[in-house]
Amino acid sequence: IHRNTMISRLVHKLSCVCCIVIMLLGAAHSIHTLIDVISNSGPHFFGPTDSTLLRSMQKTTLAGVPDVNFWNGFLGFNLTHSLGLLFFGQFTFAVFTNPQHAQFKWVTRYYAWIVAALYTWIFQHFFLLPLVVMGFCAAVLLLRACVVHTRPKPTTRDNSWHRARYALVIGCICFMFPSGAHFVIGVNDHFSLPGECHFGPADSTLVAPLALAGVQTAHDTGFQSSWLSANVGFNITHGLGVLLISGTLLLLVVFNWEELQPSKKGSGRLWLCVLLNAWCVPFVAYKFFFWVPALFTAVGSVLLLYGFLCRGGVPLSHAFRFKMT
Repeated sequence: IHRNTMISRLVHKLSCVCCIVIMLLGAAHSIHTLIDVISNSGPHFFGPTDSTLLRSMQKTTLAGVPDVNFWNGFLGFNLTHSLGLLFFGQFTFAVFTNPQHAQFKWVTRYYAWIVAALYTWIFQHFFLLPLVVMGFCAAVLLLRACVVHTRPKPTTRDNSWHRARYALVIGCICFMFPSGAHFVIGVNDHFSLPGECHFGPADSTLVAPLALAGVQTAHDTGFQSSWLSANVGFNITHGLGVLLISGTLLLLVVFNWEELQPSKKGSGRLWLCVLLNAWCVPFVAYKFFFWVPALFTAVGSVLLLYGFLCRGGVPLSHAFRFKMT
């Protein structure tokens, strides 16, 4: 129950609007990226402003990962960047709008504004508009943590561990291992020289032109952004996005397992926003990256499905049985 004050209620509503705005950012970015993926006439949104560079980009690989085509990898990083934003907006909105989730103090007091602030820091690699929007959302979520408080109802914590819970933990780790490594290397690229980036082009002759070229969308909206800088940003948010999905579920499984049970009101919304975004990752990894992240995330997806079906403690053989009345 929120404090019965005008300010707290206003901040609560404003924070919910910010969650929707973050979802819209992710949805718009994913749609624009998919258009670039299927377009036969070349990219329209996230290609370099110097179109003569595109053919060379399509012929080279990532400097640190020779198995991944440079341009295809960039499109894949854009898609997982979108998934991370979509999940973050969906999850925080589900928690904020359901009084049953008052147990999630760690979400309202720390998680929401810290993640938004981290995205704001990364968005310096893009153009001005998303940076300002995400910075505003981070400020609102921080204000919410200070002003809006909840009083959770007494509940019995479920400390039981069974196969489903272990499967979910292992599945989350399968997602976190490659994405965590990618996030760390991406942050290292942020502090590296342009020609020394692990996720830059293997063809060193492309480094200088891409550093001077802008991103099509940024150029069209009047806000300039270096294409090479944007590539670094999308690599960091690629790792952060997958880490966010799997890491959030891991926290829920370890600390709020009882909130994920079928009998708990609102648990379906939490599972929906986690699983829909998580199951997209292996397909993106298979299409745009190489076999290692695709294998890890595919195994993780199977384990998440098993954990979801058996989360009530029933065996998998009984998961699809329905009681006839």
